[in-house]
Amino acid sequence: MSLLDLTPMVRDARHRVHVARHEGVARLWSLETDVLTRATAWLGKAPEGLPLVARAADVAEQFVSRQLERAVAVPVSGYDELNVKQVQAAVYALSYVDLLRVRRYEMANKARKTVLAAVDMQCADRVGPPVELAAEG
Repeated sequence: MSLLDLTPMVRDARHRVHVARHEGVARLWSLETDVLTRATAWLGKAPEGLPLVARAADVAEQFVSRQLERAVAVPVSGYDELNVKQVQAAVYALSYVDLLRVRRYEMANKARKTVLAAVDMQCADRVGPPVELAAEG
């Protein structure tokens, strides 16, 4: 087998690693937000009549809430005031997880189809072949 025969296999392997990295990052972010959301709900159900437990639960709930806010915060300054074209321009430079944050926020609020389409297109671009592989092919 020559080196020329291995080139497509190497490209394919590199692409699979690239896709797996993005999928892994997305899964970790999704897991983080899910755990924090559930923890907030569980901590809100602390038993009454036990002041020490209630105080500890209050402190933990505040911590978990801050962490959840950080995990889902929209990474675009003044996002709510932006029109569709401005959001489309802003999402172009975002990382994969930041795009997921924007998508989650947009779905929970205005749910603008054109914004969601722009976010989805950028997500697909991030998971597509890395630039160096696309240039080789």
